[in-house]
Amino acid sequence: MPAPKRSSNGLASGRADVAPGLIPRTRPNLGLADLARAVRVEESDTIRRAAVAARMRSYTPHEHIALTASGRGALLALLATAERARTVIPGYTCKAVVEAAHIARVEVDLVDVSDGYNWGRGDIDRAVGPDAVVILTHQYGIPCAVDDLARTAREAGALVIEDCAGGLGGRWNGRRLGSFGDAAFYSFDMSKLVHVPPKGGALTVADGDWADRARRWLQREAGRPRGKAASLAQAALLSAVGPRAYRILHTVTLSARNRATTETPDVRVERGPFYDSAFAEWQAAIALPQLERLDRLAARLRGLYGRYRDRLAGCPGIELPPSDEQAEWAPIRFPILVRRNKLDFYEQLLRRGVDCAFSFTYIAAPEGLPHAREIASRVLCLPFYPGLSEAEAERVIAAVREVGSERNG
Repeated sequence: MPAPKRSSNGLASGRADVAPGLIPRTRPNLGLADLARAVRVEESDTIRRAAVAARMRSYTPHEHIALTASGRGALLALLATAERARTVIPGYTCKAVVEAAHIARVEVDLVDVSDGYNWGRGDIDRAVGPDAVVILTHQYGIPCAVDDLARTAREAGALVIEDCAGGLGGRWNGRRLGSFGDAAFYSFDMSKLVHVPPKGGALTVADGDWADRARRWLQREAGRPRGKAASLAQAALLSAVGPRAYRILHTVTLSARNRATTETPDVRVERGPFYDSAFAEWQAAIALPQLERLDRLAARLRGLYGRYRDRLAGCPGIELPPSDEQAEWAPIRFPILVRRNKLDFYEQLLRRGVDCAFSFTYIAAPEGLPHAREIASRVLCLPFYPGLSEAEAERVIAAVREVGSERNG
């Protein structure tokens, strides 16, 4: 499937009806002071990595924790050492999850989702067995029915890995996400509550033998940390970009190339740099302050999530994500399902100065998983991050309501 292309409607032409600034689809959750602090860090130190691991222990009952270069790198280490031949994965998920499973050389069984963006109760009943690792995903920080699903998997003899790439800091029925499975993995990339440039991650494991195998695998395969200078320079640029500069950046990287997203349909089967490098001490220096204020960051985004839901309720052109009835999630995205042509809807928002993320337009699900494929064809993620200002949130709401009104639908 080709990359989503923008229609020739003048969005990048400088017409007067195009907003001069553009609210970014995402924004780094760090500042120049965080990056400056990282510059001075000596890689021979380990105190900051130890502090990050200790802070992570407050979010999981698992005794064993390892830091990794990315969430996908953490998953690869777990799957490569789980000693199971097969992995069961939600049909609607990031391609990096399927990619890691292929690189780990385990059989991949994709199962359709039925509960919004996640598996519902009963979805995996016939798919699991003692040869399997089941990955329970909390997509966008929206928890799946993890207690029931984990029980189903364990009763069948399967291992359970929680995909907490977007779930760090969230809860399900009062219990921390990441505490229901035999292991869990986390991501620290720019779309997450905790972000380190260019990416980072962690894994947690309950069983000591599995943890030892994963730790030895990382020591053998992960290599050295990625270069600091280029990563910090790129992060500094993104941190300093305002709406007008972001409009220019968007034009150069996407609009001028007639593209709406950098996503591609391909599933890579070779290991890239986010598998072959280690988590650096300077990255820990950036991650630690964010982890220390994680609950405040999560509360901020819970408030924004509720605000979007309340203010966009009844908008006929979209379907809203589920409600956080107990105010216990740590959402990282606000996905909407568009009831008209998604690219046209996206371009109309661009015209009004609002960018959106395409998460995930390309998935690895085959034709036989209709719900997952329908979500991928309709989903857009609104600007949603702690640094989004009140005025920007109001602009997003106004733009979505206008584009999603009956006269535009």
